Amino acid sequence: VKARSWRPCKVVERKAEDDTYTLKWADTHETETLPRLAVMFLGEDPFVFAKRVSRALQARDSTLQGLMYNLYIDSMPVEGVPMLAPEQLNRVMTLALNTKLVRQKSIDTTGIIDELNFEYSRTMNRIVFDKELDAARDNEMMKGIVAPPKLADSVRLRESGVVADVPPHDWAQQYCLFNFNSFLTKGELISCIVKTKAENQRIMGMSLFAPHPTKTTKPDEFEHMESQAIVQTAVYLKETWLTSLKNSLRNGLKDVGKGWFNLNETKREVYDISKLKKFMTMINFMMQDTLRFLTEESMRSYAGFICGAVKYKVTIEDIGKVENVRLEADSKLKWPLFKLELILNSDGTVDIGSNSVPIPFVQFVEMPLAQFDKALASVSDIPELEPLVVDQIFWSSKPILASVHPADPLAKSLREKMKMALEDALVPMRDYIERFKEFQDILNTVPEDYVAQFMTESVTAADLHKKLASLIDLKAGVEDRIPISMQVGAFELSLDSIRTALQGRYQALVTLFLSEVASKTKARCDDLTKKSEASIKVLRAPCDNIEAVTELKEYMSELPEMVRELDGEISNILKNYELLDEYRYEYAKDDTKRRWNTYSQLLRISQSVDYAHLAMRSDKDKFEAELVEAQDEFAGELASLMTVVNNFSKYSDLSKTKEIAENVAGINEKLKNCVANAQLMNSRELQLERAPTDFNAPPHDLAKIQKIFEPFSQFWMAAAEWSTCHATWMDGTFTNLDPEEVDKTCNNCFRTVFKSVKAFEGKIPELAASALALKTDIDGFREYAPLVQALRQPGMRDRHWGSLTEQLGFTVRPDDKFTLRKGLEELHLDTHLDQIVKICDVAGKEFGIEAALNKMEFEWKE
Repeated sequence: VKARSWRPCKVVERKAEDDTYTLKWADTHETETLPRLAVMFLGEDPFVFAKRVSRALQARDSTLQGLMYNLYIDSMPVEGVPMLAPEQLNRVMTLALNTKLVRQKSIDTTGIIDELNFEYSRTMNRIVFDKELDAARDNEMMKGIVAPPKLADSVRLRESGVVADVPPHDWAQQYCLFNFNSFLTKGELISCIVKTKAENQRIMGMSLFAPHPTKTTKPDEFEHMESQAIVQTAVYLKETWLTSLKNSLRNGLKDVGKGWFNLNETKREVYDISKLKKFMTMINFMMQDTLRFLTEESMRSYAGFICGAVKYKVTIEDIGKVENVRLEADSKLKWPLFKLELILNSDGTVDIGSNSVPIPFVQFVEMPLAQFDKALASVSDIPELEPLVVDQIFWSSKPILASVHPADPLAKSLREKMKMALEDALVPMRDYIERFKEFQDILNTVPEDYVAQFMTESVTAADLHKKLASLIDLKAGVEDRIPISMQVGAFELSLDSIRTALQGRYQALVTLFLSEVASKTKARCDDLTKKSEASIKVLRAPCDNIEAVTELKEYMSELPEMVRELDGEISNILKNYELLDEYRYEYAKDDTKRRWNTYSQLLRISQSVDYAHLAMRSDKDKFEAELVEAQDEFAGELASLMTVVNNFSKYSDLSKTKEIAENVAGINEKLKNCVANAQLMNSRELQLERAPTDFNAPPHDLAKIQKIFEPFSQFWMAAAEWSTCHATWMDGTFTNLDPEEVDKTCNNCFRTVFKSVKAFEGKIPELAASALALKTDIDGFREYAPLVQALRQPGMRDRHWGSLTEQLGFTVRPDDKFTLRKGLEELHLDTHLDQIVKICDVAGKEFGIEAALNKMEFEWKE
């Protein structure tokens, strides 16, 4: 034994599994682990501690010597050693099979006989070895070997059932003492104990939890099953068990009567010193032992089941390829513990759950642990049996049977073990769920937006075919890659929701693409048909004139390019229809009609072109004849117009200005139409490939007619304008006059009349005199133009009108009734022109300054 010294220390931890103590030395503060035999507590007796150490060392030496002794005997050969005689074996077997029940069973005695022969041979070897050991004490090989003490030396064998060496004693006194202290003196009590033990044995065979499931269950089903089992067991313990024990005890002790076991005792102090109290205390301990055994076994079984059911080595290669290796080969559950389903959220993420309800990962840890805690809580309030049996005494409180507390080491260790196992089981599940993030984009995709983004004007049928093939392949890939269900460690996960959702999403995209192709193809067919119908309508429309023929000819020259575009468009449309046919798209009946109608448009255009060529040849001959006839009529019209113009010099009476001006306007309109007709006929001649006619040369002389009539037109139109404006200026409301317009009209009319005087002078005397008279009239009114401009100055304010009234000596303030004629004839304003102009000029300058300031202020505000 290694020498040690006494050192003070402090116990930090005790390990129950190997009964060792972790110590911290008081001097060095270092830690060391020692067995219980090397640790003496201050409350222990040193002599008792020393004896315990001495006995331990002696026991170890004795054990080592016994092991050495038996090793020598076991190493001796048994070959050649005599065995039991057949008569001896028969006698032994007869004694062993001496009961009827054993004889009825077919027991194979070969193994028993071999064992007896082996033990007999070993005994013979031991006898030989003991003789050699006694005779060869000086043998080096035998040193250190000590034979165990013989049975005759340590224990005297009894020849009968009576112990012969009992010291003398007073048997009657000993019996009375035993009878006084023990309550096992009545058969009724022993019978009650037997019944109590039988009932407790039945309880110990129960479990707080439900029988372990042999198949995969949903979490809610597992929770319901365990909760129901816990409640049923708790009810059984609190009602059936207590009631059964109470009835058993009361019925068993009802006939004992008064004395030590009086069930009807009413005094508490008498009851406390009675044997019934001791008996009930023992019953209470038995019930507590039963309850603790039941709880601990249930906890171990439940924890073992949970830990064994969730311990897997999981290797995840892909969504559809997961390898599960059970680490607890002896687990009773051969299938995954929980059956779950993958739940698809609206944002494209996935969760695990059951019955379409998501379940947080932490709940898979908390739910089994909650059942564990619930089971402990269910047995924590079971009342003791004593108040129910001895019911004539007042009990101030209802004592509770001691049970396993959640803080007990066993409960804590099992709970922690389950928690770690469940958390470890969730690690591969989290990893597996992460694999579905790759589908989040497609699940979040809005099919309409996805299709609209792809379906641009530049997309061809080949692009669509490639896209649809890709979507079909992705859909097939989902079916191949994602199984209907998958085991991930302790969980069987249904993937049907994500599988169906992905397949549905890809199918929806394919369907939407086909619908979009069909819709766009339909619209393109309709647009193409409209273009084609418009072309056919143009080609088949009747021509009313040669211009229409020319336009049709020009249109037909551009038609080949349009037909090439239509041909390419029709080709693309037909490719779209072939694409729809390939993917078996079901379109309406009118789409079939639209398809073949589109296909026939080029043929219809070609037929319409042929029709147009025939119609143009016929129309050209007709329109050429009509042109010749129209030119003859136009020549007569020009001759008649020349006669009217040549006779227009006879009009000179200014009093008939209005009628003459209307006649002039009519002639001007005719000349204008003649010029337009001349241009139209020249245009048609070019279109009919004829030499153009010069309508300005004889015999038509259109330009000559215009030149002759121009002086008459200018004079009489100016005269009519002056007559109308002069009356308005003189007798109209003065406040409505525009001074700038008055001055402009006066100057224009004066210039025109002045030219007319020069043109008519010496050629048409009467008309020249009329023009001169009109010139004199206009020139006389021009003297009043400064007066109109001054009085209609926009800057005139009240102060200016007041100043003007003060200087002139009479009131001057034009209103709605004031006219220019009144100002000239009644007020004689023309005689005060200088004063009026001077004041009005000041008003105009002030108005200009005011307007400039207002503009500056407005610009500053902006």
